[in-house]
Amino acid sequence: TKIKQPWAALKGLGWYKPKDAEWGWDFLSQHAMRIANGDTGYDETNFDAFEKSIGVPKFLSVDKSDDPSWREYLERSVKYWADVAFNVNIVANGLYVGIALTLGALLSFVQRRNTKSMFSPLKASMISILR
Repeated sequence: TKIKQPWAALKGLGWYKPKDAEWGWDFLSQHAMRIANGDTGYDETNFDAFEKSIGVPKFLSVDKSDDPSWREYLERSVKYWADVAFNVNIVANGLYVGIALTLGALLSFVQRRNTKSMFSPLKASMISILR
């Protein structure tokens, strides 16, 4: 049977298992074992092919100029991805707060303007009565 999303992706990552299924091979453990064993295509010269096979976008790939080991490459990749996610989070939250404050100030201004114009005749009549 075909598994629908997001369950297919979660099963591929090894994070979800249907009740009647066995674990078998998942994407992460299979690649980790092939890297650890130095299988064909998983030596230090194949970083570009590995990135292409797992679909890493160019803006998320790390610099490989100093010929790192797999461990260094994966550590730098995860650290870089965490930094990118942190920066995206900061920008998104900043936009959210900025838009919320701008809309709040705009609504407050509009409400005050409408309140003044609505109660101006009433205030004038109250002031004339009190004098």
